[in-house]
Amino acid sequence: MKNSLQSFGVVVGFTVLKNSLDYLKCLSAKLQRRDIDIFGAYTMIDNSKSEIQCLRDDIYLFISSEEAYPVR
Repeated sequence: MKNSLQSFGVVVGFTVLKNSLDYLKCLSAKLQRRDIDIFGAYTMIDNSKSEIQCLRDDIYLFISSEEAYPVR
């Protein structure tokens, strides 16, 4: 199990998960405030969706490049 936790793919996965949850934590805290307006909330949600989509795209590029050039 120690070897699998040290593999590069697992480290990348945990890093991406942490970054995604950081975006959502910030969004959640802002949306729970009482003084937020609807347009501001929509803008924050849209920005968070874009950031998470960029992370997903990066994962896809990483996976497709690793399939083409496997790490040995």
